[in-house]
Amino acid sequence: MAMAPSPSLAQVYTSPVAVAVWEWQDGLGIWHPYSATVCSYIEQQFVQQKGQRFGLGSLAHSIPLGQADPSLAPYIIDLPSWTQFRQDTGTMRAVRRHLFPQHSAPGRGVVWEWLSDDGSWTAYEASVCDYLEQQVARGNQLVDLAPLGYNYTVNYATYTQTNKTSSFCRSVRRQAGPPYPVTTIIAPPGHTGVACSCHQCLNGGEERLPYPQPGTGMGLGQLLIPQMFCLQ
Repeated sequence: MAMAPSPSLAQVYTSPVAVAVWEWQDGLGIWHPYSATVCSYIEQQFVQQKGQRFGLGSLAHSIPLGQADPSLAPYIIDLPSWTQFRQDTGTMRAVRRHLFPQHSAPGRGVVWEWLSDDGSWTAYEASVCDYLEQQVARGNQLVDLAPLGYNYTVNYATYTQTNKTSSFCRSVRRQAGPPYPVTTIIAPPGHTGVACSCHQCLNGGEERLPYPQPGTGMGLGQLLIPQMFCLQ
């Protein structure tokens, strides 16, 4: 059985809080956030295992998603490789952890979705949801998603997404639900600041699989942690 972090260790690794969103990448390179409930479970397991990695015991290395949502029973997240693995088919997908301020869209439980061809609603990646909320707050009705690597505009007046090349439109909607989990950033001894982005902090000494930034084709080798820096 995994050991829980001791109070003294929690004090040693005291750091500011953030909102954690876990996402998986589909075959087209698009990132999809897990639900707030599933993210809460993943984050709880992740933080516990990160604490163990810094001296509290052995790691389980994998997180069974069926524990949080029965419909995800075939899936597990393998932490060393940052992948989602489907046990019945062997399909593997990249996963990532994205931290946001508590006042962000994920922190308030706001999710923006677009209507797919089969009539189902698909959530935008968390960074897009947060960007759209920021633009709403500024009173902008037409928002270009090019800064985030997407060839679309979103019109708040008509609740539509338009492909800038083909002019094809889709419906979009804004949903309010439970907030994404608040987490405390854990760092090993000697590492200070809002968050440390070095490989030791992010991966516990293990190599990360790079993943592409949406719409750019660029590889990233670290977690996405907005406005946070390593002060080692």
